[in-house]
Amino acid sequence: MEFKLWRSGSIKYLTLALTHSAGRNTRGRICMKHRGGGTVAHLKTIDFARLSNTQSCRIIRFEKDVHRTAYISLVCHSNGLLTYILAPYGSRVTDILESGHRAPLKIGNHVPLDFIPEGSLIHNVEINPYLGGQYNRSAGAKAMVLRHSGNLTLVRLRSGEIRYFLSICNATLGIVSHLESIRENSTFKAGQLKRMGYRPHVRGVAMNPIDHPHGGGHGKTSTGRAPVSAHGKLAKGTKTRLKGKKNAFLFRPRKKK
Repeated sequence: MEFKLWRSGSIKYLTLALTHSAGRNTRGRICMKHRGGGTVAHLKTIDFARLSNTQSCRIIRFEKDVHRTAYISLVCHSNGLLTYILAPYGSRVTDILESGHRAPLKIGNHVPLDFIPEGSLIHNVEINPYLGGQYNRSAGAKAMVLRHSGNLTLVRLRSGEIRYFLSICNATLGIVSHLESIRENSTFKAGQLKRMGYRPHVRGVAMNPIDHPHGGGHGKTSTGRAPVSAHGKLAKGTKTRLKGKKNAFLFRPRKKK
């Protein structure tokens, strides 16, 4: 663990209660199977935009959000406003963080891409200016600034994809905290998933042919066809991006596994 976590309660007005739809749409029909139940989920709102460019903030403590892999830090701005932000790796309590083009190049500061030197590690990268970061926000996530070209900045993302971003978009210097999250097992027993709102599901090969395309075998015997969903759509190996839709900002696609 990089730092000591706060184990008491969180700030109430920065916490939202999430509602569960149990896999149903607005008409009450089940559109996603094996969903329902679960305990009341509380989500801590994170300030991904950090628009207080003229104010500095001080880290008060570090907390853990059960719905995020990364640690978060509670910061207090110079006007007394309390917000949650993603905790950068290597930050400490009482550290002073700033944002904007006048902020120094320090871990945890939120600055435009145009002011970040080439080769720097960043996270919480914005797609649209001043609307909050959307790339590289999970635990241990990082991206690298490769080159500045006019009003565009070339960035290599965690997936290996290289794409252009507008230079006026902001990003946070450093790596996201909780690097050991990838080695942790989030579910140790079935009861944990049940409390998260996942209901038990039956394997398709154990069903009848009328209930699932994989059904019809004897017990665990597979029918031999490619893995499909209950409606017959391919479940593995299909491309998720739309055909014919090209991204002008894409320089090199992500690595193929």
